[in-house]
Amino acid sequence: MANENGATVELIKRWLDDCRARQPSCQVPSTATLPDRLIDVGISSETVSLHVSGSGEAGCYVALSHCKGGHTPLATTTANLAEHQRFLRFDDNPKTFAQAVQLTRDLGFKYLWIDSLCIVQDDPKDWEIEAAKMKDVYSNSALTLSADSAEDTSQGLFGTPAARVAANRTRVITTEDPSGLPVEICPHSPLAAPF
Repeated sequence: MANENGATVELIKRWLDDCRARQPSCQVPSTATLPDRLIDVGISSETVSLHVSGSGEAGCYVALSHCKGGHTPLATTTANLAEHQRFLRFDDNPKTFAQAVQLTRDLGFKYLWIDSLCIVQDDPKDWEIEAAKMKDVYSNSALTLSADSAEDTSQGLFGTPAARVAANRTRVITTEDPSGLPVEICPHSPLAAPF
C-alpha cells in the first residue's frame, strides 16, 4: 500500500500528527493496556502472526471495524490458534484484512486488532470475555480503520469505486419541523474531493 498509496499514507500521518498536537482527546497513551490478542504486522507478509499479550502489557495499536457481509473471513479457531501464533498466512487474508495489515505497517504501528482473528471464533467462553472488552479495544486504539464502504471483507478497506462515490454523495434528509412543515437538512457544502 505504501507504494500504491504513498500520498494517502502521508496524509493520514499528517492528520494523526495534527490531531495529537491540537486535540487532548487524541492523546493515546503508550501505556494503554493491549487487548489479549493482536496481530503483529511484522516487517513483511512473511512475518505476520497472532500476538498474545502478557498481563498488563501496554502499547499502541490500530483496530479495524469491518462488515463481514456474506463473505466468511479468515478466522482464528481453537484448531488454528497455535498455528496463527506462529504465522498468519497473509495470502489467506481477505482483501480488507490484507490492506489493513499493510496500512498498519506503513503507518508505523506494530499491532492490529481484528475481531475475527483476535477472538477465538468457536470458543463461546472466549467470545463472552473478549466481546465484553470491545468498547475498550476500540476506544484505546491509536487509530480505528473503518472499512465502511465495503459490503464484505473481500472488497478491501476502501470498498468498490461505486461504493466510494455513493459514500461521498451529498445527502438531503427530509423531515418535519415541530409544526409539521417539511424541512430539508443538507450539509453546508459538499466535500471538495472524496477521501
